Amino acid sequence: MQDIKVDRLRGSGGKATKSESVCAVPMFGCLLASEAFLGKNRVWRTQNADQRILVELLDGHRHHVAKLPELESIAAYDVAAVNAFIAKRDFRIALPPSQPPDFNVASVMKVKVEWQIRGQVTEIGKFPAVRLERGCEFFTSIECPHPVVGITTKNGDRVFMTVSDEEAPSGFTLFNRVRSIEETLRQTKGYKGAIFPMIQYDEEVDISWVTGLATTGEDGAVAIIKHALQQTKFRMNDVGAIVESAVAMGVLRSVVMERPLIIDRPFLLWLSRPSMPQLPLFAGWFNEDDWKNPGAL
Repeated sequence: MQDIKVDRLRGSGGKATKSESVCAVPMFGCLLASEAFLGKNRVWRTQNADQRILVELLDGHRHHVAKLPELESIAAYDVAAVNAFIAKRDFRIALPPSQPPDFNVASVMKVKVEWQIRGQVTEIGKFPAVRLERGCEFFTSIECPHPVVGITTKNGDRVFMTVSDEEAPSGFTLFNRVRSIEETLRQTKGYKGAIFPMIQYDEEVDISWVTGLATTGEDGAVAIIKHALQQTKFRMNDVGAIVESAVAMGVLRSVVMERPLIIDRPFLLWLSRPSMPQLPLFAGWFNEDDWKNPGAL
């Protein structure tokens, strides 16, 4: 594989595109952390396609996510405590003030991997890059026109890379894009080692589409995500790669109000006796014609 000279990373049509990322795990962590207030295994009501994908993935992987050692979460009424949790882990996102019964959650994921054999520092054009001579496997996929390199790391995780000519996908479009490629990989030959750019990425990712996701707590009060923030950092060099992502959510809670059940339309009524199940002593349907004070009984 030869060094490739480029002036800029370009998308389709030759237009420079902004880097995009999707990291769903800390979003799952926030939803799971919410269960400290709402009760376990909530049913989330979705309002858009991305929310539906998020909830479907959570339902399919909640037990795995809950056991991830690289995931830390917090849930608290005190927004200052949640913001301090985020800041302590070197993220700048912060939730606005809130008051109980509203509460706040945050989740931070940090995964660090090392190449099995340290790479050599090189360049691609004017950009710092890494050359790996070993530890690489190569694949083709019917889902993309370019070869794919898979790099196994010391802990067994794998990092895949392939050139992309398309405009940068975002959100779960990006997630589904890479998943479809990985599911159709076929091993190939003809390459020895790989050369790829070093990366330093730090962005606040727009996850405003999460707002409005709602559920009902065990106490009957509705919970709606009012604020959703994410910051993701990714770095990659000759030693390995590290991904760090933080998600913070503010959850608005309705107060459960005990109120009377008002029967203000025609209604059914029946009188039953426990010793005579399924055999009412009396049953009636009453409309306004008979809504009268009967006097003394």
